[in-house]
Amino acid sequence: MTFYVMPDSKEVQISLSGILPEGAKAVCANENDGAVEKHVPVAVASGSKVAVSVGSVAHPMLEAHYIKWIVLENKADVYVRLLNPGDKPEAVFEVKELCPEAKVYAFCNLHGLWASEVR
Repeated sequence: MTFYVMPDSKEVQISLSGILPEGAKAVCANENDGAVEKHVPVAVASGSKVAVSVGSVAHPMLEAHYIKWIVLENKADVYVRLLNPGDKPEAVFEVKELCPEAKVYAFCNLHGLWASEVR
C-alpha cells in the first residue's frame, strides 16, 4: 500500500497495488511539522479488535484542523474510517487475524500523514 498526492491536489490517495499514477508523488508518514503527541496514531489490539486513537493527546477535530481518516493495514486487508469535524479522532476495527506487521495511518488536513505499529 502506497500513499500519494497528485500535483494539482493536496488530498492524499491510496494505491493498494503500490503503482502510482503518472505525475503522482509518494507521501511518507511522520515527516511533517505537526506535534507528534497529537498526530501519531495509537493502536491497541485486544482479541479481534484494534482500537485506534489519534495522538497520545487527543487531536483537535475542528473545521479548520482535523483528522480526515484512519486506516488499518493488516496483511491483504485494509480497513478505513472516515472522520468529520466534531467526530472523535478514534476508530475500532474488527479483524479476522492480526498480523505482526499491522500498521495504522492517520491523515491530518494540515499536518499530513502519520503512522505507527499496532501494539
